Amino acid sequence: MEFLNLGYDGGLPEIFQYIKFAIILLIITYLIFQKKRKFLFCWFVLFLVMLLDDAFKLHETTGKFLVTYLDIQPIMGLESVNYGELLHAFIAGITILPLIAYCYISGDRTYRKFFLDLTLLLTVLLFFGIFIDIIHSYFSDTYLLGGFFGLIEDGGEMIALSLIAWYVLFIAISNNGRQVYLHSPLFKMIK
Repeated sequence: MEFLNLGYDGGLPEIFQYIKFAIILLIITYLIFQKKRKFLFCWFVLFLVMLLDDAFKLHETTGKFLVTYLDIQPIMGLESVNYGELLHAFIAGITILPLIAYCYISGDRTYRKFFLDLTLLLTVLLFFGIFIDIIHSYFSDTYLLGGFFGLIEDGGEMIALSLIAWYVLFIAISNNGRQVYLHSPLFKMIK
């Protein structure tokens, strides 16, 4: 029964997340080569890095290394490894940011709208994967709150990644006619 637990490493929910990452990568590959949307390459790289990081627990390994190497001490009720993982996420983000900025600047107006939507959805994923993860770590010793925030963290990540997979599929199958963008109603932008 543990295999069905959202927080269980190597469980069915985690495998389902990997499948969604693979679907996203396949759809983006299709868009790059079949629809000639070359500036989506940065998103392919980003989601590939996220998949590899999650599957091989790179953030945990690198986080432990950074804690030891930089002698990071636990503060404010969080373990040192949490700060190491945050530093890992920051370094990974800063490393890929120039590629993403280049693709945004070089892309056309349609790509920029797609970019804004995907950034919005990615922000939701990162909110659960980083911010709620920190809150979960803070309350991990408290059974009720730890379980609650663990459910919110993992469930939120699953929903956010499902929305990203849905969105890239929607873009892949939509016609070149009138396109609907997520950010337009949210930011009151007129197409």
